[in-house]
Amino acid sequence: SGDRGRVGLVIVTFGLGCHLMGCTAWPWAAANPSANQTIEPSPEATPAAIDPDGSNWYAYISPDRGYSVKFPSQPIERAYDRAVALLDRGDRVYWSSGEGIHPRQTPVTNEVDRQSYLDSLGPGLVRQFGGQEVEYSERLTVAGWPARRLAFRNSQGFQFEVRAIFDPDQARLFVLAFGTTGDNLAIPEAEAFFKSFRPLD
Repeated sequence: SGDRGRVGLVIVTFGLGCHLMGCTAWPWAAANPSANQTIEPSPEATPAAIDPDGSNWYAYISPDRGYSVKFPSQPIERAYDRAVALLDRGDRVYWSSGEGIHPRQTPVTNEVDRQSYLDSLGPGLVRQFGGQEVEYSERLTVAGWPARRLAFRNSQGFQFEVRAIFDPDQARLFVLAFGTTGDNLAIPEAEAFFKSFRPLD
């Protein structure tokens, strides 16, 4: 039922630098430790129907103006090691996080390193959203950048699709996630959310 999401989705929130997967020498590895956080439901969250194509959704812009993405309504925002935006509609959850440009970051020019970094994120992302293992993984290109699409289930009865997008020129990571208690991840609202992502810098 829709009430499952309203108790507050428990998400393990941490810096998603490669150091968490055992490659601390990589230059974009974050230094922040892991932390457990409970995200309360969005004040605007209601079970009302939403526009499935995203045309009238709320255009969210990250505080550092690193990216924009559309949510069905205005998300709540939390600051951990990076800004996180979340919309909890009970039976559906929308999540985004990302980074602005950091002038001292080192570009990742080697394609093998780019792909290895994205591959390494899978287990940590699954744990972040309360899952145990990656059930599906696919290589994508988003905004001209290498990306991963991951799918899995968590212990709260949600199915998740997560897209990790890596800007190799600025060595920054963006994460978009859609979760549902329904049986199908391939719904118009999810695709509208993912397709609305735009880097701004």
